Amino acid sequence: MALVEKIFPDLFKIELPLPDNPLKAVNCYLVAGRNRWLLVDTGMNQRACKVSMAQALKALAVDLSRTDFFITHIHADHAGQVSVWAKQNSKIYIGRKEAGFVFTDSLWNQACRQARAHGFDAETLQEIRQTHPNRKFGLKGDAPVQFARVSDGDTLRIGDYHFTCIETPGHSPGHMCLYDDKKRKPWAGLGVREITRAAALLYQRFCA
Repeated sequence: MALVEKIFPDLFKIELPLPDNPLKAVNCYLVAGRNRWLLVDTGMNQRACKVSMAQALKALAVDLSRTDFFITHIHADHAGQVSVWAKQNSKIYIGRKEAGFVFTDSLWNQACRQARAHGFDAETLQEIRQTHPNRKFGLKGDAPVQFARVSDGDTLRIGDYHFTCIETPGHSPGHMCLYDDKKRKPWAGLGVREITRAAALLYQRFCA
């Protein structure tokens, strides 16, 4: 079952389970606007995640026909379900750089070259590629998804929130987070390393 927590006015954290995964859970976020919602990340495209997300959306009375999406990066635990919940009129925002990796093998090929350089054999790498969660539970090439690409510095207004898109590469090449300058809150899709990087970028941009 999803854990739903109100963390700021009109902003909720949705914790989804990740069965058989050392991460145990992943956080998604929902911003409630006056006319539309924004769901930030979606969890893996696997049964437990889908059931939990459905429960959370029902509990928050979300109208998916008036919901847009923001994908912080293309890893399966953050982008896997977007094609499940998005409607025809949904906007699906993603960083311009990250969008270039969605339906290609360029990141896989780069990772495999690095692994081969460190001694992994081709057979092992092929097995990893076929069984990795990003392959099993991520976006598929036939998923009917059209992305609205955003760049560093672009803004999104949802209700009382006025977000700036901040590119925070590291965890993925085009990782993107959202920042509300008035509320001074960076969030969405970040681990400890990315929070540190994002904090440094935000300080340079808004405080230095």
